Amino acid sequence: MRDTAPVSSFRRPNLREDPDLAKRMRRILGDASQAACRELASVGVTGTYPFLGYNLQPNVWWIVATDAERSAMRRDGVPREVVRGHLLAAGMPENLVAGLSVDVESQETVDRNFDGNWWSAMR
Repeated sequence: MRDTAPVSSFRRPNLREDPDLAKRMRRILGDASQAACRELASVGVTGTYPFLGYNLQPNVWWIVATDAERSAMRRDGVPREVVRGHLLAAGMPENLVAGLSVDVESQETVDRNFDGNWWSAMR
């Protein structure tokens, strides 16, 4: 279950005008997701897997220890606004932040279903 902003608010970046944009956005996304992860430790978040998707759409997977914690977080709402605020504060353009997608997965599921391989779990 992913929490994604409406696609209509997303505007495609122009990499020809700014060829270093992707590199800067990866750095911003990494820094912002780590800051948000520290902020969310009190609700069971133990880690994060941030990545840029098509057209530099920011994606963040929150990692929790158990399936029960994952289910609770999905039921109560995956914390999207926390990372959104960190992305904007770090300088990511609003048109990219508008495409932010977040999800949560448990280490328990990744260990059981993917032999602990997060890359396989995220595909």
